[in-house]
Amino acid sequence: MGLKEGILHIDKNFKPIRKYSQEEGNNNLILNMLFDKDENLWFLNLSNQIGRLNPAAGIFANLLESDGYIKQDYGWYAPSAVDAQGDIYLGIGWKLGKEDPGWKLHRIFAGRYSPVS
Repeated sequence: MGLKEGILHIDKNFKPIRKYSQEEGNNNLILNMLFDKDENLWFLNLSNQIGRLNPAAGIFANLLESDGYIKQDYGWYAPSAVDAQGDIYLGIGWKLGKEDPGWKLHRIFAGRYSPVS
């Protein structure tokens, strides 16, 4: 569950398991989040960052330019999906007041990122 102060990991009965503060990994409001096939939580934040939380290990990682990631213009509740191979798709191009936002899909090959780093 995304909160203003971080991420709250809850169980199937909605009981808190662990709270992750902004200092631990996510440093801004979360716009959208989804799980990959390995149960890592991927999220977009208001800083146009894509991050991943491995809840089993409690480790955060943000995609960087060295990973080939370039900050994109995501909006609130950017469309997202995971395909059968576990790749993640995110909608890009939301801008208020722009006639043609030029919507695109950003594909992340989630399996290329180690779930423990």
